[in-house]
Amino acid sequence: MSLLLHELDTAIFNVRLSVASTVAGYTAMIYDHILTFPDEVEYVWKAEKSPAICMFLLVRYITPIVLTIDIYDKGGISSYTSHAFCITWHFTEAVWYVCAFGIIHALVAMRVIAIWGRPRWIVILLGSLWLIYFATTSTIVFKAATSKSYTIHYEPLLKLCYLECPNSRWTCWIPPLTLEAVLFALSCVQAFRAGEYARGTPIFYVLFRDGALHFMVIFVCSVFNMLVWAVAPPSLVALAK
Repeated sequence: MSLLLHELDTAIFNVRLSVASTVAGYTAMIYDHILTFPDEVEYVWKAEKSPAICMFLLVRYITPIVLTIDIYDKGGISSYTSHAFCITWHFTEAVWYVCAFGIIHALVAMRVIAIWGRPRWIVILLGSLWLIYFATTSTIVFKAATSKSYTIHYEPLLKLCYLECPNSRWTCWIPPLTLEAVLFALSCVQAFRAGEYARGTPIFYVLFRDGALHFMVIFVCSVFNMLVWAVAPPSLVALAK
């Protein structure tokens, strides 16, 4: 009995930790939206509309809505949630995150293509790599989402929708990490090439800085998510966002 109570206390603590982490990230995201909104109006809304701008705005404004519902779903604040909602949101969230990450990686790939001057070979290379990444990630995520879908239920003690997570779920972070490594390497190569012809300008510094910072942040976050899904208890699964 004491062991059961200890496990319950641990699960409740883990859920609260996950919620606190999600709320902190959500707050930082909203704060960033507020800070950058004037620049968004100036450089995005006033710019000529393009697929890249549409994809950027899609991710920027749908993600907060998804996270709001996710906090309600996994925040332990609902006294009751229907089984239909738990099932529907489980798959809806999976679809959105796969699409959102796909859009983000497509935007980064488009940036790298632009840095290289849009040669045909790099368009084909990165386009093919993106398709492989997206297909592989989608397969892993949806296989994981469906394999344990029968365990989805509302857990009244934790006040959230709960399910058992398959052991292989963490592998969905490998394809995006691989693509990011290729994109970063290509950015570095072109940054060094630009530096050879423009040593008196900040081009080399800016190209390398932006690519390096983006890769380091994505790499650290992806590795953290992999470790959480690979070794952490199920009650901490929401910590990987």
